[in-house]
Amino acid sequence: MRRKLEHRLSDLIERIDNMASEAEIKTKKPVLVIVDDLENIPRIDAAKKLFYEDIGVLLQIKPRMIYTIPISLVLDPIFAQIKSRFDDDQTLPNIKIKDGTVTY
Repeated sequence: MRRKLEHRLSDLIERIDNMASEAEIKTKKPVLVIVDDLENIPRIDAAKKLFYEDIGVLLQIKPRMIYTIPISLVLDPIFAQIKSRFDDDQTLPNIKIKDGTVTY
């Protein structure tokens, strides 16, 4: 089962990279991929597995990426180690959108 999942992840990464390359060629602009809704991972152990144990998968993706993460993970002592794995990490505030207007 794990081997099957790893193969599917490899396929997903390859597809993301190919789509980003095609978009960059057509637009002549860099691509930014946003992976949203990860902040809703319900259990801290699942978030730690993705962002700490399996971080190599996230780091294989070639285009620039934005990942949302659970606030519980940001408050966990392991977060400093997670941040150190990314080349250019930025922590951005939550942006609330109400009635089409952005508020901070």
